[in-house]
Amino acid sequence: MKVAKGLCAAALISLASSAWAENLVISDIPSPDFTEAQKVSSDEWVLVTEISSLALPTAATFASGTQRELVFSAGGQEYRIARADVVLENETLVTSACDTLALSISSDTRSASVKGAGESCE
Repeated sequence: MKVAKGLCAAALISLASSAWAENLVISDIPSPDFTEAQKVSSDEWVLVTEISSLALPTAATFASGTQRELVFSAGGQEYRIARADVVLENETLVTSACDTLALSISSDTRSASVKGAGESCE
């Protein structure tokens, strides 16, 4: 009996944590003039600027089966957008290498660096 209760509790915690992880808020779309979203109902691609009823911030969830696309609602329609095209709430884009230290691991041949990053820093 104790094992069954423990398994039920673990299952409930697992389901609750996955639901919390999928509650996302899109706070910004950096290049709306060049970013497309896809209508879920018709698979039609539209520019984000053409979605007149879109007001940021807006709630979103991960598209089923992937964490590379988000689904959001605007004007009674659902749209799919690439995760890389949006900024989520409490997230900031790295646009400068100032005040950072570049690290590389000698045994890792995949390490890469960007020449010129941070040159404008004082």
